[in-house]
Amino acid sequence: MRLIDSNGYFVVHAPRQTGKTTAMAALARELTASGKYIAVLVSMEVGAGFPDDLERAELTILSDWGSQSGLNCRRGFIHRYGNHRMLPGNVSAT
Repeated sequence: MRLIDSNGYFVVHAPRQTGKTTAMAALARELTASGKYIAVLVSMEVGAGFPDDLERAELTILSDWGSQSGLNCRRGFIHRYGNHRMLPGNVSAT
């Protein structure tokens, strides 16, 4: 939590099927339940189908993020949503 509270970042790296997604989903639930954050899981896999078109990959990822989270995701935005601070990214509240 210290890294998150200080706007730090971390990398989760492990072999397939070792619980990375499960651990991140649990962390997202815990962060959201704290009332201090709104946590959203975002998969970059949806952009993998466009290895030679980075713009299309980015827009696909943002579109998926938006549909999963209910947020309006646009490139180039950092926004506060209510009293919750969105971590730096391409997000604006709807």
